[in-house]
Amino acid sequence: MLGREPIDVDRLIAELKTDFEPAAIAKGLEIRTRTSNAIVLSDATALRRILGNLIDNGIRYTERGGVLIGCRHRTDSLLICVVDMGCGIPIHEQQHVFEEFYQLGNVERNREGGLGLGLAIVKRLATIMQLRLGLRSRPGRGTCFSLSLPITARPLSLAPVTVEAALVNLQRPRTIIVIDDDIDVLQAMVALLATWNYRVIASLTLDKALAVPDINAADALIVDYRLQRGITGDVAISQLREKLGRNLPALIVTGGNVARAFS
Repeated sequence: MLGREPIDVDRLIAELKTDFEPAAIAKGLEIRTRTSNAIVLSDATALRRILGNLIDNGIRYTERGGVLIGCRHRTDSLLICVVDMGCGIPIHEQQHVFEEFYQLGNVERNREGGLGLGLAIVKRLATIMQLRLGLRSRPGRGTCFSLSLPITARPLSLAPVTVEAALVNLQRPRTIIVIDDDIDVLQAMVALLATWNYRVIASLTLDKALAVPDINAADALIVDYRLQRGITGDVAISQLREKLGRNLPALIVTGGNVARAFS
């Protein structure tokens, strides 16, 4: 099952460049990148697979120049592009390149050219993830594949810290909303916060937290990263802040007492 988590795009692109640079250099090609300083919400494994297949495809069909992995900011999304300087794709073939076993310029099905599954996997994963996949190409000029992803807020700190230390950084709130769908974890967190003299509004679900009568008394949030019905902590925090009309300090708990401040 695919999930959604904050992903540092620049870090992901740097890792992909490291992975595919040997294959590019072996063909006399260069992999160039353009950074974005963005955090997107997606499934990390699936996104890496999609971009990896697109980069591999670009290297396969490029004989000179190289492949560019770049980003373009939109209002609330990020467009990640993989651009090659290869042979390009004729318009009449563009609708077929995402089909299984279809290989551009390999009508004889030469196994040395691969099995033609890379772009089919890209299309299938993008469909499952409900991401818009774009294709622009001109024969002899190269091809640009693009993927549109939702942008989320960047954590104030990517390094895990203890809940106690993180709360100090949040300027000692008095009343905290805590959401966790594991009753044992929720009760443990409530007990822990009580020993530090915090008042806690505890809830197993986002819906119940939003319906709490004295929700306006809250001045900080602590939310588990993975909640019921596929809701993630950043989504819950955004909805709570919208409900309260205030940009409350918030922590996303990612495991045990490990937390990340959320801007």
